[in-house]
Amino acid sequence: MNRIIRRSFILTLIMALFAVPSAFAAGKDLSSVINVTGYSTELSIGEQTDLFVNITDYNVEGIGGVEFTPVSSDTSVLQVKYVGSTYSELTAVGEGAATITYNIGEGYNPYTINFTVGKASQNSTPNEDAPDSSYNQAIEDLNIYIEQLEKIEKYESLAFDSYNKNTFVTNNTRKKVLSAFDQTILPNYSKFVYHLKTLTAPNAELQKIHNTYVKGAKLQLEGMTLMRKSLYKSKVDFKTFDAANIKIKSGLKSLTAAMQALEDYAELHLE
Repeated sequence: MNRIIRRSFILTLIMALFAVPSAFAAGKDLSSVINVTGYSTELSIGEQTDLFVNITDYNVEGIGGVEFTPVSSDTSVLQVKYVGSTYSELTAVGEGAATITYNIGEGYNPYTINFTVGKASQNSTPNEDAPDSSYNQAIEDLNIYIEQLEKIEKYESLAFDSYNKNTFVTNNTRKKVLSAFDQTILPNYSKFVYHLKTLTAPNAELQKIHNTYVKGAKLQLEGMTLMRKSLYKSKVDFKTFDAANIKIKSGLKSLTAAMQALEDYAELHLE
């Protein structure tokens, strides 16, 4: 049987643009600053799915430091395992319907997702001597590729964890943010990009996607390096700061394209 395609946390971590902070806004929907991906809303008992929080508006002060903890309306139907500030896992444990809610307060209306859980399918015992008709080389290749990415994910995670805590730059915070770039962000993201460039995808289709991924990561690193340069003197060099954000935005486009291509690849070859 095909292994379940593992959704790698590495593929959800995209560098946000640095910005001048604005306040949390009362009465707005939380969906105006985040979206949640990675999940299926129809599950069978015993099945698991992922919840990835993608922050879409980093102009909101403090949003990068929020712990996005989902809550299940019925834990006899859906149970939540909190993994990190933007990543959680769901397990379907009983038949019924349940709602997952993200609520950060600060005047924002909660973000909700409705799920239904049905009985587990009853599969007959397979004949081990028979050929595995469900074997799919394209999906096996995808699993191999994701396994390679997971081996270097730690470098990206360390860089992004620090980055997302330091997304707002003023002359008062300059030294603190510069220290984060020097001690954590640039050393770890540089290692990540170095190892990423050495990876080889198992087939030509995935290699093309990987090349786009590498392009985006390299642009992100160039943007981060420029961002660090903008912080080096006693006052923020906003001309260089803006140039860094342009690089980061360009890298974001390539990374988004690579992730979409991976999703399209999986959907195509699972049919």
